[in-house]
Amino acid sequence: MSNDNPTLCYGCMSPLEDGRDLCPRCGYSNRMPGDPNYLLPGSLLANRYLVGRVLTMDGEGVQYIGFDQERKCKVWIREFFPQGLSSRNQEDATVRPLAGEEIRYKALLADFEDLQKTLFLVQDLGNIIPLLDTFRANGTAYGVLEYRTVITLGGLINRSGGDLTWSQTKKMFLPLLNTVAALHRHKVIHRGISPETVLVDQEGRLWLSGFATAALRTDQSEIPPQLFPGYSAPEQYGSGASWQGPWTDVYALAAVCYRAITGTRPPEALSRGGEDNLLPAQELNAAIPDNVSQALSRALQLGVEKRTPSVENLTSQLLEVASSNTTVYSMPNKGSGTVPLVQEPEQSAAESGQQEQKKRNMVAFGITVGVAAAILVAFVVWFVVFKLDDFRAVGASVSSSSSQQSTSSEPSTSSESSSEPENNQVRNFVGLEYTSVINNPDYQEQYNFIVEREHSNEVSEGRIISQDPPQYSTVAVVSGKITVTLTVSLGQDLVEIPSGIIDSDIQKALNKLSDLEIACRERNIGTGDIPAGSTTRVVEIWISNSSGLRQVYEGDSVNRSTDQVLLYYVTSSSSSSSVAE
Repeated sequence: MSNDNPTLCYGCMSPLEDGRDLCPRCGYSNRMPGDPNYLLPGSLLANRYLVGRVLTMDGEGVQYIGFDQERKCKVWIREFFPQGLSSRNQEDATVRPLAGEEIRYKALLADFEDLQKTLFLVQDLGNIIPLLDTFRANGTAYGVLEYRTVITLGGLINRSGGDLTWSQTKKMFLPLLNTVAALHRHKVIHRGISPETVLVDQEGRLWLSGFATAALRTDQSEIPPQLFPGYSAPEQYGSGASWQGPWTDVYALAAVCYRAITGTRPPEALSRGGEDNLLPAQELNAAIPDNVSQALSRALQLGVEKRTPSVENLTSQLLEVASSNTTVYSMPNKGSGTVPLVQEPEQSAAESGQQEQKKRNMVAFGITVGVAAAILVAFVVWFVVFKLDDFRAVGASVSSSSSQQSTSSEPSTSSESSSEPENNQVRNFVGLEYTSVINNPDYQEQYNFIVEREHSNEVSEGRIISQDPPQYSTVAVVSGKITVTLTVSLGQDLVEIPSGIIDSDIQKALNKLSDLEIACRERNIGTGDIPAGSTTRVVEIWISNSSGLRQVYEGDSVNRSTDQVLLYYVTSSSSSSSVAE
């Protein structure tokens, strides 16, 4: 069913002025033909929800912007439309399983509906994008989510210079941790927690989105998977993917926290086999507290049997302080004040008696130490008065002979640990801030640095990606110094989409993007209004990458190493309409 009298922009669901179809807010035109493989903009679901443009898509389904005509507000609409298992009838928009895939389609549809119903029941837990409605239509199922003005956590981190302080991260993360722990008590495992599925609102509050069936978050399942390298746990990968549970989300939460406070994405789980290349968080940022770095390392263990088993355990370890082995953390709970996540145990009468006995023992110990100290002071006084001159003569003799020896034979007075590299061995610089390395006086005396720079999607700008020779290599010393080549990250290879793409001729747009070394494709989607002197007109810009497909606009950033731009264009009615892929 369609809406025949549009007064809203199908691109952003903002009101349109009478007689206008081009939105002044987002640049979308309601006259642009939609892709018949998806619900057409202007469609109506459940006689209530107006469907707009496609926002994202993945192996499980499609997400549209929408408008709830009863509540008079924007919404997000999630449609179950599994790739490789179904197709759409372009005449009536119904979704049907492909021949031979009926059983798989029905099983996954049941999983999708079960998840939607569960999310509808737990939406009051907090920090979850609320699910407002779920229903069947067009031979498939839908979920309607509350619309929020948000950005991704990854976007916030990038805008903040590549990382956040632990104090900032802790303030934002604790409510999210509490929410995920509550989800686990309701038997809901997310499996896709990442900087792309954790959203941030204008008040700095985190919201969890991107809930999906286990099939979407498991490699080699019935549908193309959506995994998040660096954040998806090892048990989600490969044909031997193992049992998933709360520990799977523990891994992801720790990885997201690691990224936030170090500025570096953890290595992909599959790449950590053999010699693990995950650096402790504190090695990347010395300001991170010991207990936080250790808690993240435990939560990021590859083996489930070694990994922190629950979000409650992870939270307790993140908040642990050196002076106590017990952590108390209270979170607001609707209608019931505060509920401690980990509570201090009450002392029994026997335990109280033991505490009193310990106090008496400590007093006795203090008296003993005092007497010993007095004896020691008396000995020092006697030594200074009567024996010091005898030792001065011996000391002068030893000093004279030792001055003739090489200074290399002197014992080290360094306070560094035994894990430090030995003479002529290279220390580890990977993951450290480049400026802190080259400005370190000790390193300046010991090393000659050669610097190379390259873009990286995993390592934030200014941090060291790799070094040559690697850590603990034994190398020749030239002119008293070791030469090390450092590869420093330039950050992501981002470039803005230039102005003048929309409404331009398709070939001119392609040339402009090619000059910026942006990979692009074009697609003819029908006929439309064409400026005089041209036969084609670009009407939309989309980006395709491993996370799916999303629409972008002039001035938005493109990652040249991971993104491909897709230009949708229309032709004049007199031109042949060919599809270019």
